[in-house]
Amino acid sequence: EAPDWTVPFSWAAVTDPKGQAELFVVSQGRLVARVNDLDGGWSEPWTDLRPMMLGVLLPHPVPIGPDTHVTAVPGVGPFDGTDLYLTGGDGEVYLRRGWIRGEPELWQRLDATGFDLASKSPLSIVGRQIVARSQQGDLLIRDLEREVSFGGGWQTMDGPGFAVVAFAAEGSHDRLQLAVCGPAGQVSIGEHRSGEPVQWRPTHAEDGWQP
Repeated sequence: EAPDWTVPFSWAAVTDPKGQAELFVVSQGRLVARVNDLDGGWSEPWTDLRPMMLGVLLPHPVPIGPDTHVTAVPGVGPFDGTDLYLTGGDGEVYLRRGWIRGEPELWQRLDATGFDLASKSPLSIVGRQIVARSQQGDLLIRDLEREVSFGGGWQTMDGPGFAVVAFAAEGSHDRLQLAVCGPAGQVSIGEHRSGEPVQWRPTHAEDGWQP
């Protein structure tokens, strides 16, 4: 069943290594997907993904709330699937590595204990780094390849001097470029290198314009 486009929703889209578009939508407690045809058409229907987590005895559903956002990162090789991320309704981050249509929907939780995840804010994935925003306006970063027991949990990044209400991240896992916006329209850009503090600098327009 197609999403109800008249109510709030989150969406993400990627192109897979074969050139097919994959569209993911979170709406009304559901995560649905649609993949286009090789000839560019859309003959395939929407599919309910029903993301699940392994439990002690039985799998249980990933909690999808009204503020849940979906983020998608396309695979690189011809046999790689799409990595999917959800900001859960319980304040945790969930990951489905290598999603391929028709395979079991078993997800893993990236424990966000220790900070209040801003579920309304999309995640940014750069290389093996994941960047999230807290409800207090802090930015946090996590290396997906490092175990938590070896310092691979969430780390609070040095802030720009104001609470962050929106952000974007690009670059590579060892050289991250950040752009952030504050509640009063402040804008700063920063660079984060592995193991070093973020180097922030404000943006100024000659005519005094602010976004």
